[in-house]
Amino acid sequence: MNLAVALTMTPISSLDLSRYVTVPTSATVAETVAAMRNGERSCACILDGETLTGVFTQRDVLQRAIGQPDNWSTPIVSQLGGPPKTISNDRSVADAIEVMNRWWIRDLAVIGANDGFVGNLSYWTVMQTITNLLASRIDEPHQVPAVRDGLDFVDFTGLNLHPPVMIDQHESLDVAVHHLRNRGISQLLVVDHREHLVGTLSEFDLQMKVGCEVADLNSLTLADVMTAPPKAIAVRSPVSRAIAALVDNVDSNVALLAETKRPAGVASFRDITAYLESSIEALTATT
Repeated sequence: MNLAVALTMTPISSLDLSRYVTVPTSATVAETVAAMRNGERSCACILDGETLTGVFTQRDVLQRAIGQPDNWSTPIVSQLGGPPKTISNDRSVADAIEVMNRWWIRDLAVIGANDGFVGNLSYWTVMQTITNLLASRIDEPHQVPAVRDGLDFVDFTGLNLHPPVMIDQHESLDVAVHHLRNRGISQLLVVDHREHLVGTLSEFDLQMKVGCEVADLNSLTLADVMTAPPKAIAVRSPVSRAIAALVDNVDSNVALLAETKRPAGVASFRDITAYLESSIEALTATT
């Protein structure tokens, strides 16, 4: 059995769906962001009693909370973008990946019987599931060429990556947030004057280190809030190495370095799942 088939046969109900926090509809934006920070979670599920009203994610923190003090005391329900995307817990992980890619989301609310809310399927859980499936078959010598399903043989030079978005470590946080918002990306690569990678700035960094506590983003520089030293891998690393890095770093992106040690790009959860989704038909045909 290859990875594509395994993902198709693995029901969402068998996974850890607990990577989220809950807040009531009466909560404010600041209270919601604080709950996400305290729980170190990328997603807050907004509940009216037991009913799911909406989902507030790291991207929402960036767009609706960071550096926007006028929003901090407003009800969280006023900042929700509409009904949340959901999936039934009897569907497969492959189905979930399709939905996540179609809607460009990294957290997918899961419903059970009678459309009741049962949890959240996070990007981290998807990556961990793939890691576990690969590890569970690594000792099958008669299937060695198919065990890793190409993930050990395809590196990021063969994928269509976007050019790295680099920013100097001395720039203000306001400039960095502007880039993240307007480019629709979730991580910046922070460099020194030689364009050597010295750190990264992600939506998760902003959620955890800035939140609803810094009103003036010009008061901080990238060096104040970036993750340093950066967690990066070589651009010629196989896709399986990037999956492991995402799981280990608990982040949705990993920086890629060229042989010169300068940034070559960013491998994201979406890049990896898009590759898996595009390959699933061919992978299934190999069984």
